[in-house]
Amino acid sequence: MSKRTLAFLVFIAFFLIYYIGSFSKISFGDCIGFVLDVENREFLTIATPLAHFLYINTAVVFTKFLNFDSVSVMRLMSVIPAAITVSALFYLIKEFIEENWIAVTSVFVFGLGFTFWRSAETVEVYTFNALWVILFFIYSIKSLKSNSQKYIVAAGILLSISFWVHIQNIMLIPAYLVFLYLLKSERKSIILSFISFIFIFSLMFYTNHLNNIELKYVFTSKSGPWVENTFKQSFSDLVKDVAKSLLYLIYNFNLFIVFAISGMIYLFKNYKKSFLFLFIASCFTLGFATFYAVSDNYVFLFRFI
Repeated sequence: MSKRTLAFLVFIAFFLIYYIGSFSKISFGDCIGFVLDVENREFLTIATPLAHFLYINTAVVFTKFLNFDSVSVMRLMSVIPAAITVSALFYLIKEFIEENWIAVTSVFVFGLGFTFWRSAETVEVYTFNALWVILFFIYSIKSLKSNSQKYIVAAGILLSISFWVHIQNIMLIPAYLVFLYLLKSERKSIILSFISFIFIFSLMFYTNHLNNIELKYVFTSKSGPWVENTFKQSFSDLVKDVAKSLLYLIYNFNLFIVFAISGMIYLFKNYKKSFLFLFIASCFTLGFATFYAVSDNYVFLFRFI
């Protein structure tokens, strides 16, 4: 069976799983705020950490111009990106292995893990964000394997666009810089990629400038003590954070963690450039997810898992 056919079947399977198990009522918390923003049918014009510019405005397009129900739109804004992300993960794994059964098994372990499954079945930005991150990974890996200019440029564009979904993706900048270094022989391509990245990223600051918002609010929020609390943690708190993150991983994947470790060893032995890129991306993201002082920081483990 071809890779495209398998990827499509994976998408269909997870779309049905997530859609059938999806919410019947809007839960409390951020979910209500997201749905209300979309129900108002007004585009966001600011790019702040809590605005999720691209996520909300994409949903507004469907409600404002296509007259879709806001609850249904927000439901599908979680379910469809989640299913596509799992299917895209299949493509990413196939960049390294030939065996279809290993790739299919791996995406089912990921897609049915508590963290991703939970976010796919409620109103949240995380699966929509995961889609942009996995696309960035795919094009980066393709670039490292083929040195293709279009893939190199696409990687920079996708990463910068992802900031408009969730600003925490800046944790992937170190991996992007390593990516550019590994491809330094492709000077024209990396310059085009970096310029595209900087241009799209800088538009966030310009957008806020037009709305008389201080430039720092691209990265930080006027409300919420999360960043301050993160830096105020004691050593014992940091140890607890590490233990909690390990428990999250165990809870999500159980014995399959052993296979994940063997997979990392396989990458290191056979695809050293790709391993270095993915390792740097994972380290910064895992560090952020581990120590960020919010009650639901496990959702940030997406990009490490």
